[in-house]
Amino acid sequence: MRRHERRQKQRELKEQQKRQSGEYPPVTTLANRKSDYKTVEDEKEATQYITEEVLKVHIQLLPGLLKKLSHIPDSRNPKKIKHKMNVLMFYGILMFVFQIPSRRHTNREVTAPQLLENLRAVFPELDEMPHQDTLQRLLTEIV
Repeated sequence: MRRHERRQKQRELKEQQKRQSGEYPPVTTLANRKSDYKTVEDEKEATQYITEEVLKVHIQLLPGLLKKLSHIPDSRNPKKIKHKMNVLMFYGILMFVFQIPSRRHTNREVTAPQLLENLRAVFPELDEMPHQDTLQRLLTEIV
């Protein structure tokens, strides 16, 4: 099928959809413009605000989610348990929320002292971060 034929069919399809629903969803594209921030301080302030708002949402959702996850039976040997189940689940959630691509990268990034201090303010049960291999073994046993 040639380009002009394909475009003609697309136009016909759009017209048909307009007739059926009354409106065809508009095509939205990202704006092609420079940043709205004038100074570094403006950008920092906006980033701080966004981070605080996201954190508020996570703080509201996290306790309920961890409570539900705590109902998963723990098949680990009780004598060898160093980290609680909810700490391990929290660690897995952090990996997802921060969109960290690998366990090795997670070990390096999430165990940074400043981040640990900030996380302890939100999640006081966190003494130290478990190793990602510990989380992987737990999740393998659960599945």
